Amino acid sequence: MSKFAKKIHANPKLLANTSISVTLKEAKSTFVAMKNMSKYKGLTTGERAALRDCVEVTDDSVYELRRSMDQMDQIDEEDVHFEFEISNVQTWVSAALTDYTTCMDGFYNVNEGNVKAKVSKYAVNVLQLSSIALTFINRYATSG
Repeated sequence: MSKFAKKIHANPKLLANTSISVTLKEAKSTFVAMKNMSKYKGLTTGERAALRDCVEVTDDSVYELRRSMDQMDQIDEEDVHFEFEISNVQTWVSAALTDYTTCMDGFYNVNEGNVKAKVSKYAVNVLQLSSIALTFINRYATSG
């Protein structure tokens, strides 16, 4: 996010938009990584099942983050529907955050290993970005 600081300055909407955009980019990358990992040879039954779920929920998160971006592009602080529209964005980013928690939960009973560690690394990254985005969206919601 720091590389966007000059462009953003103190604009809460631009900050929220940029944070969602960065999160969406990472979510797309994570979806591709999960899909590729699900094709690994030699996965245990537990790893295969957990990865199948991760592919599904990471795909959902990409969709939710895209919807958030689309909604943010249409938001006008002066519009009477601002609270409803920003609420939608908050809901979708929260859902994306939950998707990554769900992905990691699928590995609860899977033994430690390379696949679990990789999934955790990807999921935690998007979880953190989603959380940051939600913070900026909430800040924008109260400033709008």
